Amino acid sequence: MNIDWFAVECAANGTPMRLNTDERRMMVRRRPNLPEDELARRSFCTVRTIERDRADLADAEQQQCPLCGQTAWVIHTGIVEAHPDKLLQECPMSGQSVAPDWESQTAATVVWLSRRIRVGDSLGVWDYLTKLPVDQRTQLLMAALAGIPDVDDPFAWITEEVEQVA
Repeated sequence: MNIDWFAVECAANGTPMRLNTDERRMMVRRRPNLPEDELARRSFCTVRTIERDRADLADAEQQQCPLCGQTAWVIHTGIVEAHPDKLLQECPMSGQSVAPDWESQTAATVVWLSRRIRVGDSLGVWDYLTKLPVDQRTQLLMAALAGIPDVDDPFAWITEEVEQVA
């Protein structure tokens, strides 16, 4: 799924945006009480398209995502529907089972934290990590170290960013 979460949030909050099918469905999911004609106006489509989108959405229950902490919709099969994290980037739990095994959950958390660091949210990552119990922090560290690829310079992205700024 290729979803521009910023566009979805803008449309959900009232700004008309041209949305693709997946984005439009996510907007419809986030605003279930709005009339079809208003949703159609916000996404530059017909009322019939919104009606089809509503009919195509699987029954889901709102829950807090265990990874990013944002509101997510869990389909009756236990799969987390696509949703953004606080930075409006797709959460790694999107499309995953609510109760994954420990390895999958830890790997998804490490990926999510590394993405947040790369977009400049190091304080948010620091805050998240300092609130974890020591044993969970140690497990995340071990998983992160195991995930470093065998390359000459795994931290080349840092030096590239420093060179671009200079």
